[in-house]
Amino acid sequence: MRQAIDAGISGFSVDILTKSSNPLWSSSVPSELLAASAAVDPAFEIMLMPDMNGELGTLDPANLAGELSQYASSPSVFRLTDNRVVISPFLAEKHDPAWWSQFLEIMKARYGIEVAFVPLFLNSTTNMDSFASISYGMSTWGGRNPSFNPVTDTGIGSPLDQVNRAHALGKIWMQSVSFQDARPSQSVFDEAQNTGNLRNTWQIARESDSEWVQLISWNDYSEGTAFAPSEGHGRALLDLNAYFVDWFKTGTAPAITRDIAYVTYRNQLSSAQPALPAVSPMILRAGSSPVRDTIEVLTFLVEGAEVKVTVGGTTTTCSADTGMDICTVPSAVGAVSVSVVRNGTEVSSVKTHADVASTPAVQNMEYLVDSSFRR
Repeated sequence: MRQAIDAGISGFSVDILTKSSNPLWSSSVPSELLAASAAVDPAFEIMLMPDMNGELGTLDPANLAGELSQYASSPSVFRLTDNRVVISPFLAEKHDPAWWSQFLEIMKARYGIEVAFVPLFLNSTTNMDSFASISYGMSTWGGRNPSFNPVTDTGIGSPLDQVNRAHALGKIWMQSVSFQDARPSQSVFDEAQNTGNLRNTWQIARESDSEWVQLISWNDYSEGTAFAPSEGHGRALLDLNAYFVDWFKTGTAPAITRDIAYVTYRNQLSSAQPALPAVSPMILRAGSSPVRDTIEVLTFLVEGAEVKVTVGGTTTTCSADTGMDICTVPSAVGAVSVSVVRNGTEVSSVKTHADVASTPAVQNMEYLVDSSFRR
């Protein structure tokens, strides 16, 4: 929670999979998060997100209301200024609007809890209109590659179209922001194009006037989407994201006060044959941006400079402008290092914590991240 607060994150949406009586570890998570928030920072709010793809999705409206009512009295639960408790069910379309209307009525009549209902859809295009009358806002789980998150397309079903439709219905929108998605357990991955998907989803959030943003996700390691510190990206991803969080909250890009370089890369080429081949190797998700083997250096510079990227002994030089800029070079087997040089003086540098291996131990299509800001 402190790590999230340091990165400018305002709260957690907690995916509630099971009933509170379930002996699984996850059954205690909502209560523990609410207690931790009250102890660490009462301003850090916990949004209730019952997962309709789990055990809670099998309950009837009355029993679901009973489960969620036990959390709603906590001072740390996410509320609107009018004191309505925000409930945002994942896969809300598992039940129709009439079913959810019963749930909302029971929450109010039986427990005295007014709910601001913000359904999160897997398919928002076909559900927004029917859910509008009972919803305060809406959201969708979204895609994890630039092709699924175009920044200018307003065609039917595009991210911008979905925000525009929600606003036309008089609803707020919670935009999904993500870095990547790689799922060995499901044998599929998205091509995030280094930070391309992250930058696109943040741009959509800003330029569409989305009221809220949900970062997907904090700790879903099985899908490779975690923003939380890890061996793969340390705190670099949170540090980078803090820039976009501040931009979204204030409406103005933060001033750059020091030279920083973020490097995103894979520790293998997409064609590499691992020493331990997978029974069902990951393949590219249908419709995803095409696979590419690239090293990207995302720079934040107080003044323009040269960015020298050395990959496998070959150095490529890019000219980077003041502010945020991008240098992308082909990946290759070997060590990766970056030097930012201004007027003949190195002002920033970073060496990646992993090399690009010719024969990796296992297939790994996740992008790793390193930063000159933290070693």
